[in-house]
Amino acid sequence: MTISEIDSSVNPTPVSTQMKTNAKYLIVYTVLATLCQFALSVAATPEVSNKRTISEDVNNAMGQSVVIITTSGGSGTGFACEYRNQSYIATNLHVIERADSITAKPLSGDSVPLSGKLIVAEDADVCLIGIKGSFTDIGIIPLKFMDNVISQSKVSDEVVCLGNSLGNGVITATKGAIKAYGQPRIEIDCPVVTGNSGGPIIHTTSGKVVGLVTEAVVNKLTFDELGKAASKSKQSQVSDISYFGHRVDSIKKWTGTTLTEYSKSSLAILNSSNGLVSAAYFIADKSGWESDRRISEAWNNYNKFMDQSEAKSHRTVETTNYVNEFGVIVRSDVRIRSMNVSQADYDKALIIFKRAVEWKIQSDQKMLEAVKPIGYRQNETKKLAVDFGGKVLILSKKL
Repeated sequence: MTISEIDSSVNPTPVSTQMKTNAKYLIVYTVLATLCQFALSVAATPEVSNKRTISEDVNNAMGQSVVIITTSGGSGTGFACEYRNQSYIATNLHVIERADSITAKPLSGDSVPLSGKLIVAEDADVCLIGIKGSFTDIGIIPLKFMDNVISQSKVSDEVVCLGNSLGNGVITATKGAIKAYGQPRIEIDCPVVTGNSGGPIIHTTSGKVVGLVTEAVVNKLTFDELGKAASKSKQSQVSDISYFGHRVDSIKKWTGTTLTEYSKSSLAILNSSNGLVSAAYFIADKSGWESDRRISEAWNNYNKFMDQSEAKSHRTVETTNYVNEFGVIVRSDVRIRSMNVSQADYDKALIIFKRAVEWKIQSDQKMLEAVKPIGYRQNETKKLAVDFGGKVLILSKKL
């Protein structure tokens, strides 16, 4: 048997067929290798793309969506948004409270022209400020609200808060995560400070706004020993400071108004509320009432009467001594002045003083009750002030 015959008997497959088979294996191997490389590239792509998108979203929002709000009462933050196909600046109600005028300025250009119209939330510390024209006319990009915060996000999702930190006129970004949901609030762990109020809480995965930064609550005063221990635990959800925002999807009722009307009612509520608080401080012997003119006048008049009556009822003896050349007193003149004040006079002065304070409190209450509150903030302030005022009517200052 020849070598060729042995090879043929061991491997009867023709050479051409073997070459085809080898080529087929090579093609399969190449395809598999290509698929593996493609799968690896796909697996790696989202992380790189996501990071780039988050960075771009935040940078775009800082430069073209977020605005620095300045009012006669202070400063805060707002951002461009659209509601029912209309362009607005969203912010907290407390940012524009008692504001005679508002300016909203993005980092990318001049102040946004405002129309003076407001849409005020009845169940959250949120308002929408109307603008003239549209955002496309002034080169601003509106942010989008998340339709359903609880179903479209989850606890521990990363968020970024943008705001005018400490009112310094610069937009800063703080990163954190969603910590808890509430109605209408959302809790986050992004550090925020004064001036951040009204800024957007951006869900970094979707780039949509889940809420508006609203307040920071210091919990230290309410901590007992157990609470302090819990706050130090790495797994604890308890912290010294809690940060909250109002969810954008929780608002059920809006009221249309104007900046002028809102400021007018806000100022009326403020004046009446401050009057009731001043009376409460005065009765409780707590400082802070001195700036209230009506209480100060009543108190000064009462004290003036008391000082004068003390002088009138005081017995004074004035002695003039005359001495001779030897230093011996030869004559002494005594003059006695006494003008008594009756108990009836004291009682009358006290009644006049009490009535002045009570009438002042009643006057503040009547003015407060006459104000028609607009929106969540004014409703809450009025309710608290009226309840507080009712208790103040029991005049119990120690005299």
